[in-house]
Amino acid sequence: MPEIRMPALGADMTSGRLIEWHVAPGDPVHRGDIVATVDTDKAEIDIETFADGVLDTLVVAPGAKVPIGAVLATVRAEGDGTGAPSAPSAVAEAPPTAPAPAPVAL
Repeated sequence: MPEIRMPALGADMTSGRLIEWHVAPGDPVHRGDIVATVDTDKAEIDIETFADGVLDTLVVAPGAKVPIGAVLATVRAEGDGTGAPSAPSAVAEAPPTAPAPAPVAL
């Protein structure tokens, strides 16, 4: 089953944060379609798919920090009757943010 993975979008990039999905499970996708937006240290970048088919499973939830090469979603072949598209059951949660340190009086 083809996968949509976090691409390396810069020489020093090790991960990115998924901002939003532009597709949902069950949507048809075609090579070159923009399927998500990712935030890097330098810019927001649109992610495209390199496969034709139907979006099957979203593996990562918006807000999650994802390492390069990690699977973001899976695509199944159109007409593949293996069942209904999967809801995001194995979606990675965004990590909790740490509270800001309290100011120190001098």
